[in-house]
Amino acid sequence: MIMMLNVMIVALAVVVVASAQQHTPSSSSPLPETSELFVVDDDLSSARYVPMWSPPPSTTTNGQQDYGKHEPRFHVWTPRVIVPSGGVSPVLPLVLFSVGWNASCKDHFHATLAETASKLGAVVCCPKERDELAACETTLRHWWALVTAASGIELSRTDVAVVGHSMGGAQALMHSAWRHSSKAIAPPKVTVSLSPYLLGGTTLDDTPPPLTSVRNPIVFVTGDADISAPPIIPKAMMATEANSTSTQGGGVGNDRLYYEIENGTHNDIQDPRGALNSAQLDSCLNLFRRLSPIALYAPEQVHENADELMKCANATDNNARLAAHRHLYLALACYLDSANHDAVADVSACTAWREEGRAMAQIAAASQQAIEAARHAQEAAVAAGG
Repeated sequence: MIMMLNVMIVALAVVVVASAQQHTPSSSSPLPETSELFVVDDDLSSARYVPMWSPPPSTTTNGQQDYGKHEPRFHVWTPRVIVPSGGVSPVLPLVLFSVGWNASCKDHFHATLAETASKLGAVVCCPKERDELAACETTLRHWWALVTAASGIELSRTDVAVVGHSMGGAQALMHSAWRHSSKAIAPPKVTVSLSPYLLGGTTLDDTPPPLTSVRNPIVFVTGDADISAPPIIPKAMMATEANSTSTQGGGVGNDRLYYEIENGTHNDIQDPRGALNSAQLDSCLNLFRRLSPIALYAPEQVHENADELMKCANATDNNARLAAHRHLYLALACYLDSANHDAVADVSACTAWREEGRAMAQIAAASQQAIEAARHAQEAAVAAGG
């Protein structure tokens, strides 16, 4: 354990402290003002990736830990930071990210999470197992305190966002609810649920996490061409919450935002994994949009199109991808106090974006399809004794 801890101390020290040294300006380039704490570039070199093993991998025959053959338990991305001479050292926000079924933080989200770190000036922690968000944070904070004491760079304990995709989107909601019930940890400033799936189930009979337990803003981002986690899932979640709060006036409470992207598929937030020509893409998107509204109600029709769906596995529309990432970055920039807001949006942009999302959430939760889906899920829970 001591050897592993020493390895990680060195690794994080290189990322945080040496990063500041690497960007120390020459005499012809004065140190930046306090308002210019973050170095933001267009490429991924403006963020650093750090793998964290806890516990360390099994030893090899020569007694050394073989890190190369094991996926880290936690993946961390940090921004490159300049500490101004005589200025105030930055306090960095924390973004916890939970992946979906059979997805990898590094293999499927490296570009997205690196850009999150560089654009927002945030530290991103993504566990290998989606239900280890708390362990990811605890481990990161322990090591962070050890390696950043000299630099003064702090990791905020209150400026925290919880984000997840697919099953990880449901896990993000559950983790946020847990944080509200815990007296030892701060609740998140925002929860971003990207194409959320029903954790542990495949139909709307599996009751989604109760949104009433998440007393912070929630941003739902989904797509009208998503057949893996159709838009009806977050709509039903919000309809359930609206129904449960009807005695207090009804509607969607606690600041819910909803964005449904045209031609948006399940994998828009992931890193690109292949491309289709325009004719193939149009065919795939048409198939997705036709199946998305019925995917949870008539899975046999999805199975009938299995061969075509396999060919469409990498189908993503570029405009939809850009929209999905824009909503993610706006959610973080507009709710995290210490994020690098200027890299993403100004105050007026945040105001307009929030108003749009709130209006769409009210419409989505009040749709007849969402109300029926919520009622069906509630009846199933009662029948099962839930």
